[in-house]
Amino acid sequence: MDLLIEQNGIKTRLSDLGLFLIDFDDKSASIEHERKTIKSRNGYKPSKTYFRAKTLSINAKLLIANLYSFEEKKDELNGLLATQLPFYVTKLLPIDDLYSFELPGEKLGFDFKQIATKEYKYRYEVYLSNEINYSFIGKTDQGLLYDISFNLATDSLPFGQTKPINEVLTGNLINYAGTQDCSQLEWPWYLKLTANEAATGQFYFLIGSQRFEYKSDVAIKNGDIFLLRGYENTLNGLNINHKTNYKNFVLQANPSKRLTFTTNFKGKVELMNKTELYK
Repeated sequence: MDLLIEQNGIKTRLSDLGLFLIDFDDKSASIEHERKTIKSRNGYKPSKTYFRAKTLSINAKLLIANLYSFEEKKDELNGLLATQLPFYVTKLLPIDDLYSFELPGEKLGFDFKQIATKEYKYRYEVYLSNEINYSFIGKTDQGLLYDISFNLATDSLPFGQTKPINEVLTGNLINYAGTQDCSQLEWPWYLKLTANEAATGQFYFLIGSQRFEYKSDVAIKNGDIFLLRGYENTLNGLNINHKTNYKNFVLQANPSKRLTFTTNFKGKVELMNKTELYK
């Protein structure tokens, strides 16, 4: 197992720094319940529930030649992880089956790059939430062996996120495999509608039970482009919120991993900047 770190388009594996990842523990996100008390009534009145930060616990081993090299390695890790801006981390899982598993150093020594890995389907946007801890284990024939541990906390969203994609919607279906709802108010996905024929200045777009409506006295022309962002809707770059019912869409998680949509819009429908969220 390994950990991929992405910062400003630069990708670094923990194994690139000579670290062997022992454990990546991504616990469920912390939950905050809002509730109210009512005079002369027992118990509480439920209000709202929110997911807050998720903590990722990282444990690794480091084999280093000497103390001077160890201090240099600490500087590398501090420079990589102790940043003011959030970064992305992705689990890298072994491609081989479980029967090829080995304890650290059992067969391949500490040449970790020999182990073939594959990126997991989602990543986390995180920052370093505490100091990096180093614990000396002992001296070996290959050098000094240390345990290294640190915690990462999610930044904007407490969920795993797939890399954003754009896709053309066909067959009145939207594929969504995430386990957490994805609202336009939490992640900036949007619908791009491109008219392919002239039509009246009215149409609707329905995802599940969420209905968007556009009403105008001006007819829609071939080639007109509507962007439905939730907080702002535009026609050819101009704001048209005043001509809509100002609806925010939500991609709702469900066992079938797909959503249906219906519309009387005549043209191409694209789902832009789509990501799937995982609890």
